[in-house]
Order: sequence, then C-alpha cells, then structure tokens
Amino acid sequence: MNNESDQQSRPEPAIRIANRISTRLPGVAWAGVIVVAFLTLGTASLRANSTNFVSVSAKALTPGSTNTVQGIQTIAAPTASKINTTQILAWLAQDEYAENNYSAPNFPLGAQLAEVYDDNSGWSYQVLDSHNLPLVNVSDIVSSGSSSNSIWSGKFNLMAGVYAPSMTDLRLQKFTYNDTSITVVSNRQAVGIAFYLGGLETRTFTDSKPDSHGNYTEKYHSEVSNGVGDGVYQGTPLIIEGSYEINANFHLQD
Repeated sequence: MNNESDQQSRPEPAIRIANRISTRLPGVAWAGVIVVAFLTLGTASLRANSTNFVSVSAKALTPGSTNTVQGIQTIAAPTASKINTTQILAWLAQDEYAENNYSAPNFPLGAQLAEVYDDNSGWSYQVLDSHNLPLVNVSDIVSSGSSSNSIWSGKFNLMAGVYAPSMTDLRLQKFTYNDTSITVVSNRQAVGIAFYLGGLETRTFTDSKPDSHGNYTEKYHSEVSNGVGDGVYQGTPLIIEGSYEINANFHLQD
C-alpha cells in the first residue's frame, strides 16, 4: 500500500474536460476516504459542485483489566468503544486547539470532516461548518492512502467518455489519524492518539446518459465492509474494526 496521502496523487473527482477519456479509463485513482465528507469545489475547469458524506460504524478494542487471586491471573475481555465521525471531530477540535490552529476546543454543531480539492492547493482535509465553509485545515493529523493496484470491471463508452452505465473498482484503502507529531502550546493538551483503519474498498461509478448538451450526472459509491487496523490511545494499544461508505453525486459536462 502506498504510504503517501491520496491527496498527492488523485485527480479531482470532476474530470478535466481536455483529458476526459484518457483520465477516466481503468487505472485512475479516485477519492476514497473514511469518516469524511468531501467537498468538490466548483471552478471553471472542474464543472462540478457537490458535498459528499461518509457514514462510519467502527469500534476500538482495548485490553481488559487484570486481576490476580491466589496465584491465578485473570484478564478480562477487551473493552469496546465507538470510533465514529462525531468522536473524530471531537479529537480534531482538541488537537487543533492544542496546536493553536483553532480558537476553541470544540467545533460548532453541524461541523463535518471533509476532503477538499481546489486548483491552487490540491487535496486537503478540512473541517467545515454546517454551511460547508472551512473552519480549519486538519491535514497535519488526518491522511489517507490507497494501493497502487486496482481491479476494474464493467463498461465504459469510449466515444461518449462516460460509464455505460457503470464500472466497479477494487483496491485497498487506509485512513490514518495521528496527532503524535503536532506541536502543542503551553497549558493545552493533545488527545494522544494514532491509528489507521483500512481494508478492501469497492468503488462503483455510475453515469446517466448525457443529454443533448453533454450534461449528465455521475453517482459514486465507495464502501469498506470489513475494515481493520490498530493504534495507540494515550499509551494503550488498540485494535479497530468497522465499516464505512461514501456516496457522491457529480453534475458534469462533456
């Protein structure tokens, strides 16, 4: 698996018109992330404007308590706790506040983790407010990466430059949260957590038939059904298991 963030290598979800067919053939790496909503910013070159949310259901297992009685040591079953979007946003707020990158130790109601693309800076992870306005860039803590190999199936219309009507891609995907290298200002405290969650990702791209003006809608669904990973929380080892999915809609033009 490629350890570098997908932000460095993926093309934007809205395909650049000049390279429409060549960039959409199998082998192109697209966005697939865990615990995020990602916002595709509309620009003159992108022809797209949509916000796409990810649902997550994961849990962390940490060692149970140990008790010794008359020479017999008993270790309790692992303790389970939730790791979901709400929890990750809470950790990010504390960490970014600890770094003095954000003005409060919590985000406003309706905040969402997002992967954002723009022509000037490329991909970045950000927290957006309920109106999709940026609150803080969190790319120093959150990253993602995918395998270099992809296995594609389905149909693609080479003449029209659209899926006919869909194609599916299998690859490995990994999401990472790591606050161990951030610089904390005095009298503030970071969460102290580093973990990854990854697995086999299934991505499906489905296009509607272009109208007479070349306009069409592309639906994108990504799912990791049985993700696993590990990490450390404040010195305590943990194992993570769970699933996540992304649903996106793009309004495009040939």
